[in-house]
Formats: sequence, C-alpha cells, structure tokens
Amino acid sequence: MSLVHKEEKVNLSRAQELLATVDPVKMRNVRRIKVEQYARDMLASNWHENGETIGINELGRLVNGNHRMRAVVLAATDGAPPYHPQPDIEVEMLIVSGIKADIAVEDTIDTGMVRKYGDVLAIRGYTNSTLVASVVRRLLSWESGIYFASGGHVGRGRSISFLEMDAFLEKSEDEVTAAVSFGTTYYKEARLTPTVLSLAQIVLSRNDADKAAEFFTGLITGSNLAEDNPIRQLRERLNKMDWQQGMARNSYVSQGNRLALLIQAWNLFKTGTTRQKLQLPKGGLTNKNFPVIL
Repeated sequence: MSLVHKEEKVNLSRAQELLATVDPVKMRNVRRIKVEQYARDMLASNWHENGETIGINELGRLVNGNHRMRAVVLAATDGAPPYHPQPDIEVEMLIVSGIKADIAVEDTIDTGMVRKYGDVLAIRGYTNSTLVASVVRRLLSWESGIYFASGGHVGRGRSISFLEMDAFLEKSEDEVTAAVSFGTTYYKEARLTPTVLSLAQIVLSRNDADKAAEFFTGLITGSNLAEDNPIRQLRERLNKMDWQQGMARNSYVSQGNRLALLIQAWNLFKTGTTRQKLQLPKGGLTNKNFPVIL
C-alpha cells in the first residue's frame, strides 16, 4: 500500500475519531503539559503547518500525532489558560495514511533528535543562544507564577512553546541580551549560575533599576558593606554554601535556594531593614513559600 498525503482541517470530531483508533498497548505516555502547550498555540492562532505529519497506518490506526489530536480536543472543550475554549476550532494539519502496520516501522517514529529553542536561536545568529533560551523560558514561567520547581530548579515546571518564547523575546530582546551579558560576566563573583544571575538582574531591575544597580554592585564587589548590611550577609551565606559544596558533594544547595536568599536580601536592602541572618523556610523551599519581591 502506498502512502497518501493530504492536508486537512482537523476539528473536534475528527480529532476524537482519530484518537479512538489508537492502540492502547502501543500508545506512548501522554504528557499533559505538552498537550496544554500545543492547545495554547492553537487557541492563540500561533499554530503553523510546518510539514510534520499526522500518521495513520494501513489498518486505520493513529500512530503519530496523539498529543496534537488531544490538543485539538482540549482547545475545543476546556481551553488552555489564559485562553478560553473554541468549540469550532479547526487546525490545518498534514495527514499521511497507509503507513505499514509493522512494529519495526512504528518504532522509528519520533526518534529523531529534538531541536531545542537554543538551537533555533543559534541558527538565527544569537550569541550565548542556549543561555538566552534558558532565561526566556524561566522569565515566562516566573511571570506565570512559577518561581521554583522540584529539584531546586528556578522558574521551571511549565511547558512553553517556541512561539510563546519568540513572542516574548521579540518584545524583550534588549532586556534579555543585556542581562545575559551581565550574567556571563559576573556569575562567578555573584556565586550563581549565569541563568539565575541574568534572571535576578531582570526581575530586580524591573522592580527598581537604580536600587538594583547598587545591590548588584555590592554583591559582586563586596565593597563598603557594613556588618549588618543584608548584601554582606548574602555574600557570607553564599560563601558558606560554596564551602559546603566543596567539602561534600551531597551538601549541595540548589540555585533556587540561592535565589530565594538573594530576594530576601533584596527586600531587606530595599526597605532599609537589617536582620541577624538570612533564613530559608523551615521544611524546605517550595513555590508557595518562595519569597515575593517587595
């Protein structure tokens, strides 16, 4: 049987029809955050037909495109915040039918190397493309209220599409590239990763640019800091973390904890308040108890 290619506008009923053909034994694990990501792009009219196909084998079963079909259903029924559902949504897709119903053939589907957003930016000629992508992703998560995820990661836990990152970078390119330059230059002195320092520089500068410049100068240089200055306390705490990490690998303190301490110090610095020491929440840091920037 030869392959047949056809462009089709997939609506709710067609997506449900194709999903009903999926072999439950062979179905890959469904990643909800990926379905939500696709649905947001569809609802925002950012979904583009790029040549990637929906695959149907010679028995009429859907073998490639499960997440995309589920995204159509989600977009039409429940929506994907911040977008409301569009029951009559139709999404242009390229459908290939007649794929051989052979496990050896189906095992080759979706096994190519995934292109990351940093790869896309490198193709466009960005310097430090991987870091720029990382900062954009974390800023988008940060703006949606995700500050801290499991494992101590800063601003992760939400799947974000390339189109969403493109839209953000288009309006914030100068801010992001300047912060990345700052982060790559001073991350060693600040005892943070370039990504976390770049993120901190942006969010604090948005809060108060002049105060942020003074804060980071103190953090990087350590000059003219009184004993009760929260920036000095932050530097000493980060130094201690570095010593602990060097002495025993299993005493590693996450970058998320470091950023939380930095924000604590910032709040004290900005309000002119002193404290004996910076303290993380008892029981550990979570997204709910992550410090709020004052």
